[in-house]
Amino acid sequence: MKHHMRKSEKMMTYHSDSATKNIYYHDYKNHKTWLAGRKRSIGASEVAAAIGQSRFKSPIDIYEEKVNGNIIDLSGNENVEYGKDAEEPLRKLFSIRHKNEYHVFHYPYRVYHNDERRYLTATLDGELIRIADAKKGVLEIKTVNVSSTNQMKDWGYESIPQYYYIQILQELYATGFSFAVLFVEFRYPDEKTETREYFIDRTDVTDDMQYVVSEAEIFWKEHVLKKQKPNIELVL
Repeated sequence: MKHHMRKSEKMMTYHSDSATKNIYYHDYKNHKTWLAGRKRSIGASEVAAAIGQSRFKSPIDIYEEKVNGNIIDLSGNENVEYGKDAEEPLRKLFSIRHKNEYHVFHYPYRVYHNDERRYLTATLDGELIRIADAKKGVLEIKTVNVSSTNQMKDWGYESIPQYYYIQILQELYATGFSFAVLFVEFRYPDEKTETREYFIDRTDVTDDMQYVVSEAEIFWKEHVLKKQKPNIELVL
């Protein structure tokens, strides 16, 4: 099906490690218009829930948001608010630490999608250009309030929780970028903090990425477009 661009939509074509794709993005004016635009797609932060792989939301939650406009309000959640407030300082810290490796950019209301599945989108915490080869990358920022040792079971020095991995896979898919860096701040009960970085190369995760977007496509076409409520709550 031919893609018809909206007047406010921009297109860029560049070579990624997978193929040359047409990548589209739209810059919304503010948070309100960006939030309204999210109803027309599955965002990267929503995709794990949509395919039943999130411990925070279920497929039914995403269905209710997209079809009925019933959005779960997390504005009073202390950890959510901290994460929002910490994003800019952490992005700055990453930029300082890697000033000789990456150029760091941020477009808070920019939404990406490619010409294969425009309903799978991504808004990034940061965009990276690697100075050595000019390749583009995703910067994803997370904060984790560690309340128990059990909470760290999915966080190794080379492993991350499945739901965050799935989010990054869709970000790579929607943007066509070549790599991603997950920058995480951990806050411990003794008030100490730690930051870790996880690097993901697109060429290493293409099979996983295709699996995720295929599952998300089923959710979108079989549930959202047909307005058929999923019959599952949560898969952990």
